[in-house]
Amino acid sequence: LSMSETDIADVLLRFGPELSLAAKNGPRQHVVAGSETAIDHLEEYLQDIGKAGRRLVVSHAFHSRMMDPVLDAFRDEVNTIHLHKANTPVQSNLNGKWLSAENAINPDYWVSHLRGTVRFADNLKNLKETIPDALFIECGFGTTASRLAAINGIKADKYIALQAAPGNTDQNDLFSKGSDTLATA
Repeated sequence: LSMSETDIADVLLRFGPELSLAAKNGPRQHVVAGSETAIDHLEEYLQDIGKAGRRLVVSHAFHSRMMDPVLDAFRDEVNTIHLHKANTPVQSNLNGKWLSAENAINPDYWVSHLRGTVRFADNLKNLKETIPDALFIECGFGTTASRLAAINGIKADKYIALQAAPGNTDQNDLFSKGSDTLATA
């Protein structure tokens, strides 16, 4: 679904609090999360207006109100960890900027991170602006981050995937049932 964040917000208003913008992966690529029923209704609406989306194969609707029941327990768990400020600069997926020392040691920040929108596209934009000659290295399995770097305007000679998955890396099934998150591209 090729929509700006503003257009996605307008669509989500139609569905009330049952759906959340879970991730901003690119200028026109977003992930929406919510209950399976709410995602079913969103799919129907998207089909009615001629837009496509695909369900992601995920275990939970992270970064949505469906995480609300575990937030207190998560906060309690984070409170058992002795948090430290980062020794190396880290980007915050919660605000798309550099992680502050205050947030790094604040359990409420990490609770907000579990519930809030992942701002990956904003991270890439910030990195491009603050470190223009940065090289982006994808260390995990597959090429998802590299693909997202490309759609966010990172030049091909500035990113590399170290463990590209063999064959087709797209594990998503268009509108597959049993998922509570809908990716929109």
